Amino acid sequence: MRRLLTIILAVMLCGCSSQGNNTVAKEEAPLAEMKTLASFPYKLVKWNNHIYRISEEKVSRVYEEIGEITIQSSNEPADSPNNFSTTFPAGTKLFSLHGVETSEAIAIRISKNDYIKAIAEH
Repeated sequence: MRRLLTIILAVMLCGCSSQGNNTVAKEEAPLAEMKTLASFPYKLVKWNNHIYRISEEKVSRVYEEIGEITIQSSNEPADSPNNFSTTFPAGTKLFSLHGVETSEAIAIRISKNDYIKAIAEH
């Protein structure tokens, strides 16, 4: 009986220690992701020497085409040329908005008739 109790206790201790190792591995993964995301705290576009934060706000009316993304880049915004995005591929069209200065916000075409707003960072 004593031997059976010792075996059960040993099995339980081994099981608990392996769960602890899994927890450590799970905790390390988000830290690695945070380092990757740290260089870009948000999705962005750089156009006309302005950096714009890409929002999820849909835009129903645009004014006129002002340019297009020429480079999809993972470089820091300050080191990147104009007309680049961390998210959208080369060829993505950029538009001005009715009644809004381009120094404040622009629109990005995400499909034939769909646009989202990008807000300038000051």
